[in-house]
Amino acid sequence: PKVKEIIDSGVKINACKNTLKGMKLSEEDVDRDAGIGIVPAAVEEIIKKQAEGYYYLQL
Repeated sequence: PKVKEIIDSGVKINACKNTLKGMKLSEEDVDRDAGIGIVPAAVEEIIKKQAEGYYYLQL
């Protein structure tokens, strides 16, 4: 419920496909109905977003 609340507030959450593979999880294990997306590689996504002017905050 908290994740859905965060997504509904406008925050985008993506799972890293490389991490899913490393944890022996499949894309079907990601709650796509809650609005969680999947990116091929988190590091690549972070670099792209920073180039677009986004800030990276590690929580």
